[in-house]
Amino acid sequence: MKFHYRESSAMEERRNSRMHKGYRLYPVRTLFERCTIWLEFFIHSIAQGPVIEIPSQVTMDNLYCWLYGMGVQNLNSTDCNRTCKANGTSRVCVYTFVLEHYHAMGSACGNCSRGVLEDCMHPQCITGDGTERGLMSINRMGIGPSIQVCLGDLVAVNVKNQMGGTESTIHWHGILQEGTQWMDGVPKITQCGIPESSSFRYVFFVNESGTYFYHSHTGFQKTNGHNGALIVRRPISDEPARKLYSEDKSGHVMVLTDYMHEYAELFFPGLLTRNPGIAPATFLINGLGRWRDPATNRTTQTPLATFHVQAGISYRMRIINAASMICPMQLQIENHTMTVIATDGSDVQPKTVDALVSQSGERFDIVLNASQTSGAYWIYVRGLFVCNEVDRVDQVGVLSYGTADNATGIYPETPEPTQDNPLPFEIRLNYPNASCEASTTEICVSELEGYEDSSPSDILGETNITRMNVTFGYWEWTVETLHGTINHPTTEFNPFQLRPPVILETGIMNGISNEFPDTVMMLNRSSNASFCNEQNKPSKCANGSFCICTHVIELPYKANVELVLSDINALSFPPLSHPFHLHGYKFYVMEIARSNESLTMTGSQSPNKIPPLKDTVLIPQNGSTRIRFYTGNPGDWLFHCHFEWHMSIGMSVVFRVHGSVPPPPENFPRCESFDPIAPCNRNCSSN
Repeated sequence: MKFHYRESSAMEERRNSRMHKGYRLYPVRTLFERCTIWLEFFIHSIAQGPVIEIPSQVTMDNLYCWLYGMGVQNLNSTDCNRTCKANGTSRVCVYTFVLEHYHAMGSACGNCSRGVLEDCMHPQCITGDGTERGLMSINRMGIGPSIQVCLGDLVAVNVKNQMGGTESTIHWHGILQEGTQWMDGVPKITQCGIPESSSFRYVFFVNESGTYFYHSHTGFQKTNGHNGALIVRRPISDEPARKLYSEDKSGHVMVLTDYMHEYAELFFPGLLTRNPGIAPATFLINGLGRWRDPATNRTTQTPLATFHVQAGISYRMRIINAASMICPMQLQIENHTMTVIATDGSDVQPKTVDALVSQSGERFDIVLNASQTSGAYWIYVRGLFVCNEVDRVDQVGVLSYGTADNATGIYPETPEPTQDNPLPFEIRLNYPNASCEASTTEICVSELEGYEDSSPSDILGETNITRMNVTFGYWEWTVETLHGTINHPTTEFNPFQLRPPVILETGIMNGISNEFPDTVMMLNRSSNASFCNEQNKPSKCANGSFCICTHVIELPYKANVELVLSDINALSFPPLSHPFHLHGYKFYVMEIARSNESLTMTGSQSPNKIPPLKDTVLIPQNGSTRIRFYTGNPGDWLFHCHFEWHMSIGMSVVFRVHGSVPPPPENFPRCESFDPIAPCNRNCSSN
């Protein structure tokens, strides 16, 4: 038996039509009633795991009080993975994340390294690609717990930081946090970092369905292992592509990551003689994979990610690129096409392709028709650019017909694809070097078609648009200008990264390298005294010298904003395209132009003139991308390159969107620099 907290049928009807904000405070139950409910709830939760449904009177005004009355603060988990029904009741979805310094192929894995697959499946065994290494884990899992909920649910995640000497935060990538701006998970922008031996409970509603994910937004913790899927489903009757598939299984989520054999911090700011430097050793699919040692030509014997299907059925699969480094990933499934039906949580008109390219932060939903004969087929993820020309990075998984969902050790009979013998393809989506509208076989994301019902009434028009140019690139140093010389020492300690052979560079946007403030920005939205931008640079930035400060661009509330994003870096080989992610918003991708092309600045490249909505988009090397969004979500929102190293060297800016932000929850943590030598209110003069 599961305990369901329900109100009257009239209350449920009001609940089904409400929004989660803007309602008046409702009378709180008596202490006796709350305690009685909680006691019954607690008894059943011990054996079964609780179900907590949200009554219609709960709003942001009384949310935390109601959660406390229900005893949610004492829970580690609740039951939320279910079929989402029309007019269904929203639930409270509780998860607990324990962050630790941990290890892959450690003591929990037994004889996994010798090919004993049963040992690879032991609890708390992280296999990775079969090499032993230290990493950061969530709940001692290779990929963090999969959050799968229904539209309108309340997600509450208890993050417990058990990483000695390391603070952390978690960002919910693609979740707009409307009304819960304090839960965006960006240190010094929306919250303090979570210190070791401390916890932070994230609480937010999921008000848009789609494929999202979460990851640490602190240092290189995403690279070290802190990421996982966040899936928000809605009733199948509300899906535009509902006629194309019949199954949307929780196990058909594919999280792609890049994988190093050591902590990422070792490679920052960079090593002069270390090979491969800032590059992955391999990729992983759902935390699984194998690695061939180029020195010995031996391949590890760890399990591969396996996705199970039945012949004749069409499946929705969700692809999440949770990588950290600079390599685009090209996904193919042997002898199968993929019909793209959504990107970054927003629906698009179906587009069938053979190969799908994604960069860090992007997500794509596809329909796969299990139309082949029974057997097993390769899933192939191939690195492009530097991960092809130099580092030869790839990974395989398996699509298996007619097997149980927990079956492992299944391998296709055909030769395993490699960088030298890849799977063939004809039509490809999102290749960074493709020329939009110039090819029928290379399709840009800007050429995907959205739906009418997702388009605000005026944002796609040409009137009342606030246009801004945002450039990004590197400030390049010589050894002398960065580090000083014996005769001319420097006291500057500017952030930088080192690329082979000796390229020293710092990220800039509009000529400014962003440094985060020492206090939480959103706790003081009335002041901008310590901020800078292109029109308001500090004196130290005079005469075109290097400029580092807290970079903030202010945007009006409820305005149509268009950004032209331009890469000012010169062309190089292998090429490099940057994925940029905007917190708090989705934007229309109006057009993309390569290095030798120009933006038209009119209309869009989408054939039906409704471009796709995304929150992460690539800008081609030395090219430009034009995006457009409506500033209806006030707050302080980070906009940044989604490569971890570029973020760390200042390639970011904060958009301060004016408007009223709800006050922080009671007792919200505060952090700032400390100086005991400061003005005081008493007489401090010596006698």
